[in-house]
Amino acid sequence: MYKIFLFFAAMLVSASCATAQVNSATSAYPAPLSADTVKVLKPFPSHARLLYVSPQGNDAQGKGSASNPYATIAYALGKAQRNDVIHLMRGTHVVNGTEIQIPSHVSIEGENRDSTILIPGKNINKNAPFFEAKGINGNLEKEGFQYYKNFTVDGQEYASAAFRAWARKNILFENIVFKKFTNNAIDISGKNIEVKKCLFQQASGLENDGKNFSGVLRMMNIDTFAIHDNTIEENTGGGIKSVSSGILNGRIYRNNIKITGNSQSTRNSSASIEIWDIRKNTHIFENTLNAWVSLINQWGDDTSVPERNNLFFYRNTMTATPGVTDKMSAVEIGLKGADFFENTIDGFRDRAFWMEGWGGEKKGVRNVRFYRNVLKNCGEILTIGPHGNSIDAIDIFNNTSKACGGINISPKRGNTYKNINILNNLIQDVPGAFAFWGEKAQYANITLASNLLINVKKGIIGTAKPDIIVRGQQSFKMVTQLNGLKVLAAKRVVCRTSGKTSTQLPKMLIDKGTKTPIAIPFCGAAIDIGAEER
Repeated sequence: MYKIFLFFAAMLVSASCATAQVNSATSAYPAPLSADTVKVLKPFPSHARLLYVSPQGNDAQGKGSASNPYATIAYALGKAQRNDVIHLMRGTHVVNGTEIQIPSHVSIEGENRDSTILIPGKNINKNAPFFEAKGINGNLEKEGFQYYKNFTVDGQEYASAAFRAWARKNILFENIVFKKFTNNAIDISGKNIEVKKCLFQQASGLENDGKNFSGVLRMMNIDTFAIHDNTIEENTGGGIKSVSSGILNGRIYRNNIKITGNSQSTRNSSASIEIWDIRKNTHIFENTLNAWVSLINQWGDDTSVPERNNLFFYRNTMTATPGVTDKMSAVEIGLKGADFFENTIDGFRDRAFWMEGWGGEKKGVRNVRFYRNVLKNCGEILTIGPHGNSIDAIDIFNNTSKACGGINISPKRGNTYKNINILNNLIQDVPGAFAFWGEKAQYANITLASNLLINVKKGIIGTAKPDIIVRGQQSFKMVTQLNGLKVLAAKRVVCRTSGKTSTQLPKMLIDKGTKTPIAIPFCGAAIDIGAEER
């Protein structure tokens, strides 16, 4: 179990409580992945030869051996055959020419990441990448099976990019330093691609400069990939990005992405992760981020996007940097079939989550759930609308928020928002908990059940005044002062869903007067939503 959060039964655990139903279309809860089990690459074939390259080598007289190496990478690549590996010896390698082609099934490795350095030569095309690994024959199954690792590529604020690897299969980037590029470090597409343990430093173009789509690592039309255990330090542009279609079966995890900004860049504009056409079983988890995330189904018609299991966003830590990344929403959402759970979000002054209600091509947003998130010091917990299209089947439950506004729902004129369940959340230190704007007729099947409000002036505000479905005894319980509650540690807790005794030591909120628990911890593989559990 990742972390013990406060999950709220609010008021009682009586067996006489009515049963609340979350949306049946999203009734199966995902199991978080273990990072150690993520596998996307096929086995690489044994290398045929090592071709050595040294700054002190000689192309005309060298043999490509350790004792008599070639002088340039381009020359070695011209000599390479299938499954050869270009071995870069220590020193500074000058890359000349335009878009040096890397043949399929040929890899490049450095002797040491810190002492094997690639820099641009005087005649390099500053608008092109150092290296092009492109599927020339258009046969994805036959082109690729190559890796790049253990060196530094320094664009010296002159070169556009390091690698463009398009339409290749089974590609690995590992333990590389990318720095000082004017557009991006890696531009990738294809299948079975992994980027791990790399350091990106100022490797993106400026955000919104009219020339580049900023991001140190850019993707398009990619299936089955893993981007993990990387560090991104960026002061001009963004982190991991895609504005193209078809981002499938991805794993983005354990990355540390820090957007810092500088005098040239626009504050509060660059994203840590921005993917505009995410779908089909993509997991984003255990990342440390300080800037916003955008996740959207942009292209194709509504039937081309699966109803469920497109995205799982969980166990990420997002902490805004004051004055640099705090004047924005933490997560922008325009997709269907997604789960957001067990994230910690702090300091985003606009919102923690913003569901815009649009996914492109007039697609609606539906089958989205938010649960077990811990939210602090943000403008609002969740804003739904006003942009875009319809909203349907949204579940918001077991979340904890402090000084984070409320849940603000505001449909655009002509749109209807329906089947929204808000259950067992704790909301603390805000003027209003639930805001419904627009007109009453724009809402259908809105459920509020067993929410706990602490130091909240009003439970429901707004102009719409929709009919609220109440499950159990009441929609929410308001507590004016926190000193009537005490946090206690429970040595043993019986899981309400499984009946098994938890081995964890969770915390519960206990009413000091009656000794009755008003918060039930989560334990086991099922979701416990306290008095309203299914």
